[in-house]
Amino acid sequence: MDQVSDDREKLEQYFSQIKLREKKLRELQEKFEELIPQLTVEALPGNGVPEIVENIDVDRRITEKTSRVSSKRNILASLLIGGVVIISLALAKFDWTVKTYGEALPANRLIMRAPFDGFLNNLYSKEGDKVEQGSIVAEIRNDDLILDISKQSQELRIVSSQVDLVGDTLKRLRETLERKQRLRREGIIPVMEVEKTQNDYDEALIKSQMLKRDRTHLETSVELLKDKINQTKLVAPMRGIIVTHNLDKSNKMFFEKGEKICEIADLSRFVIEASIPEAHIRKMAVGQEAYVKFDAYSKWHKGKVIKIAEFSGLPSRTIEELLRRPDGDEKKGIIATIELSEEPRLIKYGMNARVKIVFSRASLFEHLMEK
Repeated sequence: MDQVSDDREKLEQYFSQIKLREKKLRELQEKFEELIPQLTVEALPGNGVPEIVENIDVDRRITEKTSRVSSKRNILASLLIGGVVIISLALAKFDWTVKTYGEALPANRLIMRAPFDGFLNNLYSKEGDKVEQGSIVAEIRNDDLILDISKQSQELRIVSSQVDLVGDTLKRLRETLERKQRLRREGIIPVMEVEKTQNDYDEALIKSQMLKRDRTHLETSVELLKDKINQTKLVAPMRGIIVTHNLDKSNKMFFEKGEKICEIADLSRFVIEASIPEAHIRKMAVGQEAYVKFDAYSKWHKGKVIKIAEFSGLPSRTIEELLRRPDGDEKKGIIATIELSEEPRLIKYGMNARVKIVFSRASLFEHLMEK
């Protein structure tokens, strides 16, 4: 900006000098025209008295010549001024921007999804309610899950009793084997008696190990099912506001595992997600200045790019994909997240915004060289 101001001052000085020269030239022309009648004299034949006669042709030629000189000087001055202006514009620094559109989205938001297939049994919150982290939002019920945990708990009890029974048998066979081994060393019983007891003990040991393994598997399965049962209570993962539209209509509805139930958002802070045309991605970088203007406000708000997505797509919308508005004409782009230095007083979820991202501050000459 200092360079532009200096050039403007030089131009103003140059214009002043030209005007001063033109003024002096007009004054000289007027004085010269006053002297013309005195310089042109013709003698009368009768009495020899000289008569001063105005020479109109000489005056016209001088005037035309002076006019041509003045016109040439004006043209030259115009050319010089135009050249200075062009050079000034070529060297002046400008902000070169990428212009696009974006949407206001909460900086912090989470979607609660169904942990398993089931019906939304109890709904404790509705759209617009404030929730605290850890508070119960709803409950989801799965009758098959309840049946599975009941069945596997019963199997676990049976297997546990078998483990205990085989354990008692194994203990008895161990004592019998030790007694027969002692009698065999004393030569009282034959070897076959010892081998038979040894085989019975080995079979009981293998059976005990298999039953213990089955019991461990069932215990793990029952614990997992109990964890799922505990997940029937959907707990808010953060503090915020329920923003899901018509959430109360979801009560008693069936949800598949992973399906969205509701969204919680912190509406105290927003960011702007803007879709950058893929052709401009090489110009973009985190930390660049950005300017955002909402349709509801006339002021441009300053911010900066804090994130650039690693993929090309559409903005990550929510609130039922911004109330299911049509996106048929929208093109994919690289999503840039912009943080505002100072937010307007009122921003609403999903508000449209015009976005300008400054990717370069350079003169026209430098900009053309970059291309």
